[in-house]
Amino acid sequence: MKKILLSLVALLGVSFCSIAADAYIVAGNYASIFGTSWDGTNSDNLMTEQSDGTVTRTYTVDAAINDIQLKVVKNGSEWIGDENGGNVTFNMKAAGDFTVVLNADHNAVSVMGENVSFATSLEYNSVFAVGNGNGVWLNGITWDPGAESNAMAQVSPDVWECLYKDVPATTNLQVKFAIDGGWAKNFGGNFAASGEATPAVWDGGNITFDHPGGDIRLHLDLSNFDFKTKQGATFTITLGAETPSSNFEVLDPVVQINTYLKFEARNAKNNYKYILDSYEWPADRGPQLQLTIEPLDASKPAAFTEEDLADENYWEPLFQYYTKLIAGEEMYASENIKKLFITDVAILPNQFAGYPDALNEIYVTASGDYEFPNQCFYATDRFSTKKFECNVEGNITLGYDVFPAQKSGPMTIYCTKESVAQTWYDYKVAHLQGYTVYLNGEKYEGDGVELTEADAANGNGIRYNVMGQRVGNDYKGIVIVDGKKLIVR
Repeated sequence: MKKILLSLVALLGVSFCSIAADAYIVAGNYASIFGTSWDGTNSDNLMTEQSDGTVTRTYTVDAAINDIQLKVVKNGSEWIGDENGGNVTFNMKAAGDFTVVLNADHNAVSVMGENVSFATSLEYNSVFAVGNGNGVWLNGITWDPGAESNAMAQVSPDVWECLYKDVPATTNLQVKFAIDGGWAKNFGGNFAASGEATPAVWDGGNITFDHPGGDIRLHLDLSNFDFKTKQGATFTITLGAETPSSNFEVLDPVVQINTYLKFEARNAKNNYKYILDSYEWPADRGPQLQLTIEPLDASKPAAFTEEDLADENYWEPLFQYYTKLIAGEEMYASENIKKLFITDVAILPNQFAGYPDALNEIYVTASGDYEFPNQCFYATDRFSTKKFECNVEGNITLGYDVFPAQKSGPMTIYCTKESVAQTWYDYKVAHLQGYTVYLNGEKYEGDGVELTEADAANGNGIRYNVMGQRVGNDYKGIVIVDGKKLIVR
């Protein structure tokens, strides 16, 4: 019996000695610290087991360094992260030591050290789309986390977007979102469906999807991201069929909440651009907006078309889209633009109808003749325009109801050319407008006969054409008699 027991003990001793201890190796992002980058087999980073059951490894850095990331790799295959399973991320505020600690249960990693600092929020400046670029998709750039052409635009605080137009039908497209142009901070995840907000996973896997063809809009929302738990971020990928090409090239918007915002688009086909931006942002109210319209090439004609007004990138739908993103509800440019500047670009009838309900100032500049078409500044409700500068070097042509009759009294029209001032004055006479005309700083009385409201009430029967000129009873066409328009054939 004794011999059997001794043999059994010897056998067990051999068995125990033959079981290799688990190997724990630190793997991190900085080769300057770890010798290699994210290498779970580098034995130079082997950790040591302590008497309390923890496993540790200490490193020394000779200067402050940010965004150190690491995990511990068990036996070359099992990657162990922080309490949430993610990379342990920290900064070294100054030169010194830090110690990587795998807890006694061997299921979570932490870092300790006098100069170790952990971020409490995600601090960053930029976001880039990165993936298996091909052709239009990601501008043909493959897995470059800092490619400037794939920088996303911040459309509201911590909300980012980019758009890829007319991407051919393709399978197995892949994308991630790289923070500040590197891999230290990134988001991945699992695609659910087009247009569906889905959790963006901190340091997650590649987002993979098939595309039916058309536009691809990438949307990353970090506004609810909790840096401690690494939860709360979402991404949305919207896939569209082929969409009609736009006449406008939209530049990346500038959105600095409480400071400045700017939307700009260029229409090469019709030779103009528009800029919708804020000229001030008072603390007690929202941004005060102005719209500037000017030619791309001053030597060529520039004009709006009906097609432009229906374009998805015309400023009205674009403004509605971005205000929905920023403020949570659609707003209308026509109700918010306070100043309008037009230089040498022909406008359309009714194009700004309704705008004077909010519009305070209008500036029109033209190097030659200029036409103000029918009801181009007609107010449907109230008339808020007080100042109108008409700096036209040629002659002007005026359609009907450019301004609403009987509502334009508070407005002053400033002119620099006498024939332009005369045309506005004659128009005032013919249409019973209340505005005042100034020529080079002086009130302009004109050389016509002004038909006042009192004249109209008295019914004096005097006839005027639409230019405010007195005509006889045999005049054919549109005449104004006692404040009313008649057609005489």
